[in-house]
Amino acid sequence: MESQFLVESKLIKTTSKRKQCELLEGGKGTRCHNKCVNMNSDRLNCGHCRKKCKLLWRCCKGKCVNVMKDTKHCGSCNRTICTKCVFGMCDYARK
Repeated sequence: MESQFLVESKLIKTTSKRKQCELLEGGKGTRCHNKCVNMNSDRLNCGHCRKKCKLLWRCCKGKCVNVMKDTKHCGSCNRTICTKCVFGMCDYARK
């Protein structure tokens, strides 16, 4: 059985037997409490339903990451690895 529902102004198609959903604008997601989310990047559903990332943290590949300090995700997800990340700036304090 196929149903449609509206989430944040995006029309979504989903099947009631599956957890997968598809945005009509493109892309696939996972149905989580009547919302279609991308668990790889949604900071309110990071990795699984209702796993929230802390304030100023981002969901990078399904894991909550502190982009203000993480040298692999400095400033945003999947940035080039730097030696030091300070307030989201890569190698800023380097001499």
